[in-house]
Amino acid sequence: MERQAMNKNSKRCQEWLPRKKRFCASLALPGLEYCGNHRPSTTEIRVPCLIDPSHTVLQSELQIHAKKCPALKQLQSASQQPYFHEGMNAGSDDDGEDHRHVNYCLQEHNLLYHNLDNSENPIARKGVSRGQQAGATLPMAEGNSTLKSTSVSSKMKRSAVAVMHRAEFDDLLQRIESVHKNYCSEPEESVLQPMACCKWLESNIDKKLPFQEKHVVQQVSLLGNLENFGLTNSPTCNIRQCEVSYSEQTDVSNGCGIQKLVYVEFGAGRGYLSQMLCDCYGISNVLLVERRSYKFKADRTLRQLSGVHFARLRIDIENLNLEGVEMLQNSQFVGISKHLCGPATDLALRCCLATSANLSPNSNGRMEASPLLYGIGIATCCHHLCQWKSYVNKQFFVSLGFSPDEFHTITWLTSWALSGDEEHGDGHDISGSTCNYQEEKECNTGFSIAGERLNEVKQLLDKRERKALGMKCKQILDCGRLLWLKQNGLEVKFVQYVSENVSPENKLLLARWQHER
Repeated sequence: MERQAMNKNSKRCQEWLPRKKRFCASLALPGLEYCGNHRPSTTEIRVPCLIDPSHTVLQSELQIHAKKCPALKQLQSASQQPYFHEGMNAGSDDDGEDHRHVNYCLQEHNLLYHNLDNSENPIARKGVSRGQQAGATLPMAEGNSTLKSTSVSSKMKRSAVAVMHRAEFDDLLQRIESVHKNYCSEPEESVLQPMACCKWLESNIDKKLPFQEKHVVQQVSLLGNLENFGLTNSPTCNIRQCEVSYSEQTDVSNGCGIQKLVYVEFGAGRGYLSQMLCDCYGISNVLLVERRSYKFKADRTLRQLSGVHFARLRIDIENLNLEGVEMLQNSQFVGISKHLCGPATDLALRCCLATSANLSPNSNGRMEASPLLYGIGIATCCHHLCQWKSYVNKQFFVSLGFSPDEFHTITWLTSWALSGDEEHGDGHDISGSTCNYQEEKECNTGFSIAGERLNEVKQLLDKRERKALGMKCKQILDCGRLLWLKQNGLEVKFVQYVSENVSPENKLLLARWQHER
């Protein structure tokens, strides 16, 4: 092959990486054509690393590698930080809210969902008939279910769909259609190009930065929707007992001490969304949260911007306690993200709402406050990776009669929203997002997998119907998230912020505290 011949003169590894469309960049081992990760073996198999499953090692070297894996040092360093709290935002298999709160939200929500009395709702009745009474313990999968694991891979989800009888699948489809009809409506189209971002749209920016028009269009509209929703303004303190205004001149001697607004970008990747936010809106405080290391980050530019206070935390959102972040003390914050992948959205929502209005005097007698959430703007992505354990509103699904197994089936069906139509194929726009989960390589496989039983399921619907079903499943998952936020006292909005030809992952979740809290 020509590309292999071109790499023969290099001292680099000869392994071709199809997803990255390049050769491995690591140096080859002495006397070999491959690096340690890609060294061929005829007798041993490679297994995921115990510390970081994103790479593999020979099974015989697994324990030795675990003691010297570079990811181990980074994990140990992160675990010693004051903001590290292991599993704080992970959720659990059997946690959940009281049904009474969920039903109240279903009736009161007036943005995306119709007002319904659950006593007259056939879906809710069906759920109650399954023993899921209000206030009951959250049920787990019964019998010989294959989906009891707290982390369910896409392969396991596909297998569960493949063994479903046609009657079971038809029943699930009818319930999905009924839930979507009763609770969901199409999100408002809100494709914005605010004046503040004109120079980015005109490419009048630092030419050293990687520039891709489709990403800029998404970022511009996302920030425009934040502005339109009031999340780029300087808010006033949300604590009931204090009405201190944000300004550098605020007298905090008798107040809560909250003085600034910080933007926390979850799954920040290279950080270009935060860079645009600072460049276009004059934001002066940004915190980037990302568990991976990236090249060509915007960090250098952010450090050089006058008046910008910037920090990056390399940590999994699952373990992040914002109250331990020094930069967020005496602050309110807005949680933002462009394409926060699958369960990472749920982790980020928990992380944002885990903060509380705790006031305490410092050594000078002045009151200090832990960080307070002001608002959220998250573009959701990769619903097929969502997990029952991490999902924030399990009781929403329970109240509608869905079991954890059926939840995972619904998450797998969301892949049809992107692959149910040949027009999109593998064009799922996840670049620049946090799609770095172990199953990301399975993204967009949709229904194109082997298996006679699954082919029978596939043939029940044509491509257009599969795509429509996948989109409905995605909206139901986002519906539960919105209701959870509303239940916790936030005003919510759900919009389509870019057209589908720019990115099929084009929905934006917005939330802020209601004016009277």
